[in-house]
Amino acid sequence: MKSEVKNIIGISLMSMTKIVGEVLISSFLTFYLTDYLPVEGALGSVFIAATLLPLLHLMDAVTNPIQGWIIDWVVSRGKKQYGFFYALGVVMVSFSSLMIFHIPRTLCSNSRVLITYIVCFYFIYDFGSSFLMNGALIQTMTMDYHRRISYIMWPRLVGFVAIVPFVFMLRFVENNKGHFQNQSEGIGAFIMVIILVSMCLSLIGVQLVKENKVLKQTRNHVSFHALDILRMVKKNKPFLVHQMGNIFVGLIYVIITLIAMYYVKWNYCYEFETGYLDVGKFSYLSMILGIVEFIPFVFGTLVSGTMCKKEKDSIKGMKVSIVITVFMGVVMEILQIYGQFLFNSNLYFAMLAFLLFGCGMAFVPGNLLVVETMDYALWKTGKPANATIEAFTRFLSELQKSGGLAFIGVLWIIFGYETRVEADKYLGSVDSLRGMIQCFGYLTAVIPIICGAFAYLIYMKYPLTDCDRERMIRDLERRKENVNM
Repeated sequence: MKSEVKNIIGISLMSMTKIVGEVLISSFLTFYLTDYLPVEGALGSVFIAATLLPLLHLMDAVTNPIQGWIIDWVVSRGKKQYGFFYALGVVMVSFSSLMIFHIPRTLCSNSRVLITYIVCFYFIYDFGSSFLMNGALIQTMTMDYHRRISYIMWPRLVGFVAIVPFVFMLRFVENNKGHFQNQSEGIGAFIMVIILVSMCLSLIGVQLVKENKVLKQTRNHVSFHALDILRMVKKNKPFLVHQMGNIFVGLIYVIITLIAMYYVKWNYCYEFETGYLDVGKFSYLSMILGIVEFIPFVFGTLVSGTMCKKEKDSIKGMKVSIVITVFMGVVMEILQIYGQFLFNSNLYFAMLAFLLFGCGMAFVPGNLLVVETMDYALWKTGKPANATIEAFTRFLSELQKSGGLAFIGVLWIIFGYETRVEADKYLGSVDSLRGMIQCFGYLTAVIPIICGAFAYLIYMKYPLTDCDRERMIRDLERRKENVNM
């Protein structure tokens, strides 16, 4: 029992850097570049965010399966374990995130040097984040369904504690603007504290986790080849179905959270008469938006975790999550058509909270399915493919981010989105800004409806039955017992 508590505490703490990095690089970096980096003009911050970031996410996606295969190759030979790579990843993610949000002001006058700087540290983040293999660790730690839920749910809940301060970031910067030269410097200082604290706690967590060497059952018998990446995708049907469905589920969250900050900023805080942004109001509403994005995910994780324990059916959990998300998309579409969100931020936040609750419910069953596909790969081939499978999950996640950013980037270019950072003034056409706001409002509703419908249809094709699961777990447990005798 003491060892179990230690494992839960350890795997929860070690996940803090992973979640902080995802929030910073996947969610906030785009907004930071377009609205807080003082590079204006045709090749300015908006152009960098609309073209460079999607390209970087795409390159990240391409390299992830190879990185995952390398980790499995090393682990399968008993040289290192997943925990070693996790500790290395924590340091790399923390360092690169810190540097990306501390871009020297002198680089902003030279777009070529600035792009080189961003690319360099993004790739350090890319390699580091590919080492943060929670699912791979969990698969080696236990075959018990309920323990796996705990190992998935608690890191998510504790990780949310690490991102709570982000809710108050812009409010902090506004209240302490006299202590910083500009808003970008204030954001960088705030982020630095969070990164350093989360890094220290994550490294402590890595030391607490006891990683079982379950994979030694195959180490002396089966070699691991690069072609196993393609074979795994072809033969692992549960993995293929889950990842196809997860593409659409993840795309909902990526696009919604990306456009929400822009929608709140320009729809509720911009004064069209004067042409200036109400910075105080925006710092307050950004805090409310952070709470709206945070609380529903916590409850969604708790509810889905409880449901999965009761039903012992991860697919059912995914379907319930999708149904709630699609339903809220329909509700928001109706309200958007009738113009109810135009001046009513409270209604927008309330509906967005319910929508994100549905998205949050997908986390536990989605991760259970990832670990289950790791079991399936080991069951059918006898080869450890934990890191490869988790890397493919990241591969598709990066494709989602790349596609979502490229899509939003096209809209920025169409609507001529451009701001003056220090003066908080919009430089483009006011009519185009109104069009962008309306477009973002409709996307908030349409994307969940379309993507959710596709995801639900795909998950109906998931091939594993309860009998298949029982036989798979029984066989894997028997193999492990035979090897450890």
